[in-house]
Amino acid sequence: MLTEHAWLLFHGVMLRLTFLLLSLVATPAMAQPQAIAIPAHPGEQTANGPATLNAVLWQPAGRGPHAAIVLMHGCAGMNTRAGQPFPRDTDWARRLSQLGYLILQVDSLTPRNEGNLCGQGGDRRIRVSVERARDAYAGLLFLQARPDVRADRIALMGWSNGGGTVLWSLSRGNRARPAGLRV
Repeated sequence: MLTEHAWLLFHGVMLRLTFLLLSLVATPAMAQPQAIAIPAHPGEQTANGPATLNAVLWQPAGRGPHAAIVLMHGCAGMNTRAGQPFPRDTDWARRLSQLGYLILQVDSLTPRNEGNLCGQGGDRRIRVSVERARDAYAGLLFLQARPDVRADRIALMGWSNGGGTVLWSLSRGNRARPAGLRV
Protein backbone atom coordinates (compact mmCIF):
# COMPACT_ATOMS: atom_id res chain seq x y z
CA MET A 1 0.00 0.00 0.00
CA LEU A 2 1.29 3.47 -0.92
CA THR A 3 1.65 6.17 1.68
CA GLU A 4 -0.22 9.41 1.07
CA HIS A 5 3.02 11.18 0.06
CA ALA A 6 3.98 8.38 -2.34
CA TRP A 7 0.45 8.39 -3.81
CA LEU A 8 0.58 12.16 -4.41
CA LEU A 9 4.02 11.86 -6.00
CA PHE A 10 2.86 8.98 -8.23
CA HIS A 11 -0.31 10.87 -9.14
CA GLY A 12 1.70 13.99 -10.09
CA VAL A 13 4.09 11.98 -12.25
CA MET A 14 1.22 10.21 -14.01
CA LEU A 15 -0.56 13.51 -14.69
CA ARG A 16 2.61 14.97 -16.20
CA LEU A 17 3.16 11.89 -18.38
CA THR A 18 -0.45 11.98 -19.55
CA PHE A 19 -0.16 15.67 -20.43
CA LEU A 20 3.11 15.05 -22.27
CA LEU A 21 1.66 12.17 -24.29
CA LEU A 22 -1.47 14.13 -25.15
CA SER A 23 0.57 17.13 -26.22
CA LEU A 24 2.67 14.94 -28.50
CA VAL A 25 -0.38 13.28 -30.06
CA ALA A 26 -2.41 16.48 -30.33
CA THR A 27 0.41 18.62 -31.72
CA PRO A 28 -0.91 20.55 -34.72
CA ALA A 29 0.99 20.74 -37.98
CA MET A 30 3.43 23.62 -38.05
CA ALA A 31 4.99 25.56 -40.87
CA GLN A 32 8.76 25.47 -41.18
CA PRO A 33 10.68 28.37 -39.67
CA GLN A 34 11.20 31.21 -42.10
CA ALA A 35 14.29 33.43 -42.29
CA ILE A 36 13.22 37.06 -42.58
CA ALA A 37 14.58 40.59 -42.15
CA ILE A 38 12.89 43.04 -39.79
CA PRO A 39 13.42 46.80 -39.50
CA ALA A 40 15.99 47.71 -36.87
CA HIS A 41 15.04 50.00 -33.98
CA PRO A 42 15.00 53.66 -35.06
CA GLY A 43 17.74 54.37 -32.50
CA GLU A 44 20.01 51.87 -34.23
CA GLN A 45 19.47 53.46 -37.60
CA THR A 46 20.36 56.93 -36.31
CA ALA A 47 23.44 55.54 -34.50
CA ASN A 48 24.86 54.12 -37.77
CA GLY A 49 23.68 50.65 -36.79
CA PRO A 50 22.08 48.17 -39.17
CA ALA A 51 18.90 49.14 -41.02
CA THR A 52 17.53 45.61 -40.70
CA LEU A 53 18.01 42.65 -38.40
CA ASN A 54 18.03 38.99 -39.35
CA ALA A 55 15.29 36.97 -37.70
CA VAL A 56 13.57 33.61 -37.84
CA LEU A 57 9.77 33.49 -37.75
CA TRP A 58 7.92 30.42 -36.46
CA GLN A 59 4.27 30.57 -37.50
CA PRO A 60 1.88 28.44 -35.41
CA ALA A 61 -1.04 26.53 -36.89
CA GLY A 62 -4.30 28.43 -37.31
CA ARG A 63 -5.24 31.87 -38.57
CA GLY A 64 -4.70 33.86 -35.41
CA PRO A 65 -4.31 36.44 -34.19
CA HIS A 66 -1.78 34.72 -31.96
CA ALA A 67 0.09 35.65 -28.83
CA ALA A 68 3.77 36.02 -29.71
CA ILE A 69 7.20 35.70 -28.12
CA VAL A 70 10.43 37.48 -29.09
CA LEU A 71 13.38 35.16 -28.38
CA MET A 72 16.81 36.66 -27.67
CA HIS A 73 19.84 34.38 -28.15
CA GLY A 74 22.82 34.06 -25.82
CA CYS A 75 26.29 35.52 -26.28
CA ALA A 76 27.23 32.92 -28.92
CA GLY A 77 24.53 34.13 -31.32
CA MET A 78 21.81 32.20 -33.13
CA ASN A 79 24.07 29.69 -34.87
CA THR A 80 26.86 27.31 -33.96
CA ARG A 81 30.33 27.72 -35.47
CA ALA A 82 29.21 25.24 -38.13
CA GLY A 83 26.43 27.64 -39.11
CA GLN A 84 23.60 25.50 -37.73
CA PRO A 85 20.93 26.89 -35.37
CA PHE A 86 21.58 26.11 -31.72
CA PRO A 87 19.47 23.08 -30.80
CA ARG A 88 18.28 24.63 -27.51
CA ASP A 89 16.94 27.75 -29.20
CA THR A 90 15.33 25.76 -32.02
CA ASP A 91 13.76 23.34 -29.56
CA TRP A 92 12.21 26.17 -27.52
CA ALA A 93 10.96 27.95 -30.65
CA ARG A 94 9.42 24.76 -32.01
CA ARG A 95 7.73 23.83 -28.72
CA LEU A 96 6.33 27.31 -28.14
CA SER A 97 5.07 27.50 -31.71
CA GLN A 98 3.35 24.15 -31.28
CA LEU A 99 1.62 25.61 -28.23
CA GLY A 100 0.13 28.30 -30.48
CA TYR A 101 2.61 31.16 -30.08
CA LEU A 102 4.06 33.03 -33.04
CA ILE A 103 7.82 33.07 -32.39
CA LEU A 104 10.37 35.62 -33.58
CA GLN A 105 14.05 34.83 -33.00
CA VAL A 106 16.07 38.05 -33.39
CA ASP A 107 19.73 37.92 -34.44
CA SER A 108 21.71 40.73 -32.80
CA LEU A 109 25.15 39.68 -34.05
CA THR A 110 25.17 38.89 -37.79
CA PRO A 111 23.80 42.29 -38.92
CA ARG A 112 26.65 43.94 -36.97
CA ASN A 113 29.31 41.61 -38.41
CA GLU A 114 29.89 40.01 -35.03
CA GLY A 115 30.19 36.26 -34.54
CA ASN A 116 30.30 35.85 -30.80
CA LEU A 117 30.14 38.02 -27.66
CA CYS A 118 31.25 35.34 -25.22
CA GLY A 119 34.43 36.24 -23.38
CA GLN A 120 34.59 39.82 -24.66
CA GLY A 121 34.33 41.29 -21.19
CA GLY A 122 32.95 44.71 -20.30
CA ASP A 123 33.92 46.57 -23.47
CA ARG A 124 31.58 44.75 -25.82
CA ARG A 125 30.56 46.58 -28.97
CA ILE A 126 27.06 45.08 -28.68
CA ARG A 127 25.69 45.77 -25.21
CA VAL A 128 22.64 44.17 -23.59
CA SER A 129 21.59 47.56 -22.23
CA VAL A 130 21.65 49.38 -25.57
CA GLU A 131 21.95 47.51 -28.87
CA ARG A 132 20.38 44.24 -27.73
CA ALA A 133 17.57 46.08 -25.91
CA ARG A 134 16.90 48.00 -29.13
CA ASP A 135 16.78 44.70 -31.00
CA ALA A 136 14.23 43.33 -28.53
CA TYR A 137 12.05 46.39 -29.09
CA ALA A 138 12.52 46.12 -32.84
CA GLY A 139 11.06 42.63 -32.55
CA LEU A 140 8.17 43.97 -30.47
CA LEU A 141 7.39 46.75 -32.96
CA PHE A 142 7.59 44.31 -35.89
CA LEU A 143 5.18 41.88 -34.23
CA GLN A 144 2.75 44.60 -33.13
CA ALA A 145 2.36 45.64 -36.78
CA ARG A 146 1.35 42.14 -37.92
CA PRO A 147 -2.38 41.41 -38.27
CA ASP A 148 -1.85 37.79 -37.17
CA VAL A 149 -0.41 38.85 -33.79
CA ARG A 150 -2.26 40.05 -30.70
CA ALA A 151 -0.36 43.27 -30.08
CA ASP A 152 -1.21 43.17 -26.37
CA ARG A 153 0.10 39.63 -25.93
CA ILE A 154 3.78 39.74 -26.84
CA ALA A 155 6.37 38.31 -24.46
CA LEU A 156 10.16 38.58 -24.38
CA MET A 157 12.37 35.60 -23.52
CA GLY A 158 16.11 35.08 -23.61
CA TRP A 159 19.01 32.89 -22.52
CA SER A 160 22.24 33.98 -20.86
CA ASN A 161 23.19 37.25 -22.59
CA GLY A 162 19.66 37.28 -24.02
CA GLY A 163 18.30 36.93 -20.48
CA GLY A 164 20.27 40.03 -19.51
CA THR A 165 18.75 41.73 -22.54
CA VAL A 166 15.28 40.88 -21.24
CA LEU A 167 16.05 42.45 -17.86
CA TRP A 168 17.58 45.61 -19.37
CA SER A 169 14.73 45.94 -21.86
CA LEU A 170 12.17 45.94 -19.06
CA SER A 171 14.06 48.56 -17.07
CA ARG A 172 11.97 51.73 -16.82
CA GLY A 173 15.01 53.88 -17.57
CA ASN A 174 15.96 52.09 -20.77
CA ARG A 175 16.17 54.61 -23.64
CA ALA A 176 15.37 51.91 -26.22
CA ARG A 177 11.83 51.61 -24.82
CA PRO A 178 9.17 52.97 -27.20
CA ALA A 179 7.31 55.99 -25.84
CA GLY A 180 4.11 55.10 -24.02
CA LEU A 181 4.95 51.43 -23.51
CA ARG A 182 3.69 50.02 -20.23
CA VAL A 183 5.30 47.03 -18.55
